[in-house]
Amino acid sequence: MTGVSFNPRGVIMALDFALPIPLTMRSTAAIAADTYTPINVANPAAIQPDDGLPISCFYINVTSNAAANTITISFDGVTPHMILLPGTSQGVNFQTNAAPQNFKNNLKKGTIVYIQGTAAADGIVYLSGWYQPFNVHDIV
Repeated sequence: MTGVSFNPRGVIMALDFALPIPLTMRSTAAIAADTYTPINVANPAAIQPDDGLPISCFYINVTSNAAANTITISFDGVTPHMILLPGTSQGVNFQTNAAPQNFKNNLKKGTIVYIQGTAAADGIVYLSGWYQPFNVHDIV
């Protein structure tokens, strides 16, 4: 099978390529300064069990094209974790930040990324990411 790696014991390893997750986005008009809004769910008012990241990701990027909004990013909807300045991007490579460096540190499947800031009609916040499939069934 193309792209499949085997270790010396014959156990299937991760496929030897990376794939992007589907791009998700939220208008800055839909956010508020006093509450976190999920960016990667279909309906923020009714979060479903299959919402969030479709698969564990080794890299994510959050981009804002808003002209004047500073966005706070949270991975639990309560605690501020990152700041996104107007018109900028923040990328996180979870494997680079792993200790020890074992190439197994990913943001888990189902993680919901939340944003908070002053509502404005001028922008969109985007979430993109990359994952490495472990078998053909992992491809989203």
